[in-house]
Amino acid sequence: HERMARLRVTARPRQNQADDDGESIADIVHSPEELDEILNEEDGHQEEDEDENGDEDDESIADGQQARMRHERDELADRMMRNPVGDGSTKFYTNQNTLYLLHCLKHDREMLSDDAIDAFAAVGHGEEELSPHAKKQQDKERRRIARNLLSGDECPVKLELITGKRFLSYLLSLRNAKNNTRLSASSYQSKRSGLFHLFRSFRVPQPPTLKEDLKSAMKGLKRTVAREKQRGDGRIEVGKEPMSFALYKFLATKFLEMSGSDGFFGWCFLVLSWNLACRSSNTCTLQLKHFRWIEDCFAIFFAHQKNDQGGAKKHPRHIYPNPLEPVICPLLALTMYLLLFGHILSENGSLFPGNDQYIRFSKLLKRTIDLHRDTIISMGHDPEFIGVHSIRKGAATYASSGSTSGPSGAAVNLRVGWTLGNTQDLYIWYEAAGDQYCGRVLSGLPLSSHKFAIIGPRFFLNESVTQNIVSSAVKTCFVKGPANFEAILMHGLATCLFHYDFLCGALSNNHRVLSCALFKNNFNVLRGNIKAGLPWNEEFQSMHCTGIPPHVLLLAKMQAVIETYDRATETLVNRMVQEFDNRTMNGVLSETRIRELFRDEIRAIREEIQIVRTAQQDQMEHQQEEADNSSAFRTHVYLTAGKLRRVPEGWDFPKGTCAVMWMLWLCPDTVKQISAMRFFDPKDVDHLRRGKNKISELKYLMLKFEKSAQGQGLWCENFTPQRANETYSSVFEAVTAEVKDSRKRRLGTLSWQSTVNLLKKIDRKKKAEAESDSDSDSQ
Repeated sequence: HERMARLRVTARPRQNQADDDGESIADIVHSPEELDEILNEEDGHQEEDEDENGDEDDESIADGQQARMRHERDELADRMMRNPVGDGSTKFYTNQNTLYLLHCLKHDREMLSDDAIDAFAAVGHGEEELSPHAKKQQDKERRRIARNLLSGDECPVKLELITGKRFLSYLLSLRNAKNNTRLSASSYQSKRSGLFHLFRSFRVPQPPTLKEDLKSAMKGLKRTVAREKQRGDGRIEVGKEPMSFALYKFLATKFLEMSGSDGFFGWCFLVLSWNLACRSSNTCTLQLKHFRWIEDCFAIFFAHQKNDQGGAKKHPRHIYPNPLEPVICPLLALTMYLLLFGHILSENGSLFPGNDQYIRFSKLLKRTIDLHRDTIISMGHDPEFIGVHSIRKGAATYASSGSTSGPSGAAVNLRVGWTLGNTQDLYIWYEAAGDQYCGRVLSGLPLSSHKFAIIGPRFFLNESVTQNIVSSAVKTCFVKGPANFEAILMHGLATCLFHYDFLCGALSNNHRVLSCALFKNNFNVLRGNIKAGLPWNEEFQSMHCTGIPPHVLLLAKMQAVIETYDRATETLVNRMVQEFDNRTMNGVLSETRIRELFRDEIRAIREEIQIVRTAQQDQMEHQQEEADNSSAFRTHVYLTAGKLRRVPEGWDFPKGTCAVMWMLWLCPDTVKQISAMRFFDPKDVDHLRRGKNKISELKYLMLKFEKSAQGQGLWCENFTPQRANETYSSVFEAVTAEVKDSRKRRLGTLSWQSTVNLLKKIDRKKKAEAESDSDSDSQ
């Protein structure tokens, strides 16, 4: 003990060198050798230390810090004992108990403690006449008081007075506000769980008699609810309806067709939630570092789930691209979302940054459902009971019951995050093959076809398309992201180029994403070297394919037999016809022979024409390469609205984030042959609504970007798309550094015009402060 006490004194200067937080000895000394060294040194200088002053003060300070640390640990342990469940569950139980507390206030005040009655008395007894607005404010204040009481140290309810009959009376008083029917059995059970949490949070054990009474009461209540439903009182279904696969595709299409950025957010959130079949809370908290490309799919890891509070089941969820149905292809949805919101990659944080992403998606889903209400009803759904939870219900139903040859029940349960029961959890464990099968099914691939085994689009390298060219294209289109996303972005770019025509047809003409580098650069060479195919095709035989069940291989062999039979039949018939037609009668050519002679002549003429066309095409490609040079676009003008301008007819001012405008400001649009916007004059856009104002605001913003780039040594005269993407993150952070305040903003998702307004507001504030300082100095 004396040696350890001396160690505390010695450790004090080491603590000051690190951070004066008062770590424990184990945090300071990291090895037994270091401990022995310090103790031996203390023994060698013991006599000198006894002569020094201040030892007792140092020991008292160290002991005080240890006491403070123990106190903090005790407080943390107390909070954890009071709330052994997650924050979301705690909030849910608090809401349930708030309702019970308000019920007791109105109908059974004997159940409330004296402190609770006094707290509620501050806002009135509820018997006085109040206006509707005042009544609403009073109810709001009572709910706030109830939540504060439930989070205090003393229980506001006299728990010893709770009986099964009293609590059942409270449950019977609850009715559905919309149709005045009883609540569902699960709603009553949630109230029962809230009561259990009330006992647990205040560390009061439930009496055994109360447990038995509540058990009997809940059984009788559930039986009553079921009988009333059978008589037609209320809905038979509980909660939200499961979303059908047809409705899932319909909503994905509508999100894709939206012109705003919310459409891509909704599209990505919906498709990932369906493919993961997870709870919406898990989708909201997806992190970029949890993604990884594995063989022919990408995988997502969960560190925490409702059924895995300790994070023991860190198994990947495999998600496969669907080249047959691009509107529900998860890789396409994810890549297009990151293409539009490129700042997410540079931040390397949450995939859906922000505090209220669940509410954001829920409102977007409700607006879309209300807009297409009649269509959804025609699909057999009730729009009132389609919500965010319908996605998880629908995905689980589709994976387990969408086909008689679907994945096993255990694989589906593990995929969606359900427990199998104590015994089965011990004996049925996760295996990648089962989850991979679930991933292919949830991606929408046809389970009853040999095409279920299809491999997503990928680049095939050759002399014209090398790995360096592919990497350069990825850097051109995307902001630099984490290392684990490099393979995902490469396959994602291949998927986008593979579905390029589909995207151009599905997106509105003024969509923000059309201003991104993917649609402003010519990738025709890359598009010609992208293929999606089956594992037994020659190009894909060397690739390792996963998640393919045995029956699909049998379907593939049956398809090969059918194709072989068709080819053999056609060949046999053609040879027989040729043999008969080649025979001549009385020295006269047959009709078939005459036709063949004409075909030979026509074929020769076509070959000559093709040679001429090839020469012309080579010349046009050479001209195109010259036109792709950004310097050639500076003087490229069009006759637009009766004047010569740098923009063609039908061009509109781009919409998008600062990342999009930085790219367009520095680099030309090689597809439409438009110069970089830094060369624009006001007369080039004065025919557009607020054209002059917009170009002025854009120059104000981009000049700040240019000044920041010059200050960081990143500026050059000839920017390539790749270099523009590489410099954007540093420049954007520097320009918007002053915008970050106490309010949490998703600056990267703001439009460039909103960013201009924020920067101008800061400039005006600085100007006013400067004028105020100058006036004070003059006085």
